[in-house]
Amino acid sequence: MIRKIMLMMILTALLLSCTQESPEISQVKGIVMQYNALLTDGYLKQNMNPLQRVATDEIATKAYHHMAALGESNVRMVSELLKMTFDGVTFAGQDAVTVTTREMWNFAHNNLITGQTVFEEKEYPYDLTYELKKVNGQWKIYRITATGEERSNGASAVKPGPAGTLTASPAKKSGRFSRP
Repeated sequence: MIRKIMLMMILTALLLSCTQESPEISQVKGIVMQYNALLTDGYLKQNMNPLQRVATDEIATKAYHHMAALGESNVRMVSELLKMTFDGVTFAGQDAVTVTTREMWNFAHNNLITGQTVFEEKEYPYDLTYELKKVNGQWKIYRITATGEERSNGASAVKPGPAGTLTASPAKKSGRFSRP
């Protein structure tokens, strides 16, 4: 009986050790999650400066330009990340990593003056690739690429763009915009 209990404990420990992520993978996933939280908050508060904690200046500047373009149109983006699934984390040496995700978002453009929603997209899926590099010993996102953005049924004219871009499908000029 004691042998069975010991065997079960050893097998459980082995199983747990095989399924636990390394601290480095957890850290990189945390950076991606933090980026999305800061991006959402940045649009809401119209301040993208905190993005520089987890992204390069170039990525933060692109997001700022997108936010400013919306603001010039008297629109604020309000977004909500509904679900994020990490499909892969691939290290290329010690200072570079690629993270692929599947994300589901709700977002709306609200008029800054009236607060009225002028555009809304619900449960919009994004397949994203985040590329990170170490900058002064800290992981920073330096490139974000949307993949799988084609919609075979033409249901949405929105085409996801990299962070900080405002993209409408050229095939259908519906005026719909993407979350960067």
